[in-house]
Amino acid sequence: MKLYLFLFVFFLQISVNIFAQNPPRRPNPPKSPKEEIKKEIINEEKDEDVFEEPEKNDAALNLQAKARPKKQTEGNKRNLEDDELWGLPAHKKNDEAIIQHKYYTLRYREDHEQAEWVAYKLTADETEGDSERDKFMEDKMVKTKSAKPTDYTKSGYDRGHLAPAADFNFSQEAKSESFYMSNMSPQAPQFNRGIWKHLETRVRYWVQNKENLYIVTGPILKKGLDKIGTKTQISVPEYFYKILLERRKNGTYSAIAFKMKNEGSKKVLAEFVVSIDSLEEETGIDFFPNLPDNIEKSLEKIISTKSWF
Repeated sequence: MKLYLFLFVFFLQISVNIFAQNPPRRPNPPKSPKEEIKKEIINEEKDEDVFEEPEKNDAALNLQAKARPKKQTEGNKRNLEDDELWGLPAHKKNDEAIIQHKYYTLRYREDHEQAEWVAYKLTADETEGDSERDKFMEDKMVKTKSAKPTDYTKSGYDRGHLAPAADFNFSQEAKSESFYMSNMSPQAPQFNRGIWKHLETRVRYWVQNKENLYIVTGPILKKGLDKIGTKTQISVPEYFYKILLERRKNGTYSAIAFKMKNEGSKKVLAEFVVSIDSLEEETGIDFFPNLPDNIEKSLEKIISTKSWF
């Protein structure tokens, strides 16, 4: 009996030691959309000479935050409600160059075969979802006919999104709509897949802590630009811009604007910040004409990274 008891205790001790040295692995908890955005930013910022460090004190990095529920907007969302049309740049009434898609609005420049601006509203929950990429397609709403996907073939330039597909992850319909050729512009691969992509990712990061963002983005179009295409002549922009405007419920506003050359860059994003006034002068576009005059003048003349970086 004593022998059996001794053997039982002996083998029990061995089992405890083995368990202590090799505890069972716990499965990793699923990542929230915020964690995925953070991971995307950090992966792009491994080279400190290229990108600035993420904001370590920003509430968006709180990994304990619960993911927002998916927004049920499939099939019933408009780009901007009637009381939000002030978010569009100035344009004439019944302007046939204005294309009102369901999830974004643009003004098409036939002489350059691309949009001079694309505008839409973005909220945090609209960046969430698992919608799939679609194929590039001609925009039938452009009466003068948009560029075709084949117009970019062997050109050396990417079909660069102006309104990025990842901003419409919440809806397959919305994401597919972002692949219209009217939303594309010739972008150098090292620009489209580099610093421009980084800015797009950062926008989705910023909106996690903001009530909303009204975004206007596009190429800077002018005479004398190089062209690609055979039958359709598409201008190759030298610069692109992106303007972000937050309109808070308490009546205050915050804005930031970027101007980037169509080439790869190792600069930090803050070095591309410009005033909205300077972009209006260069493009000839009045971006937010329906804002109260005092707010418009104040926002458009300043160059500030406060509340952004």
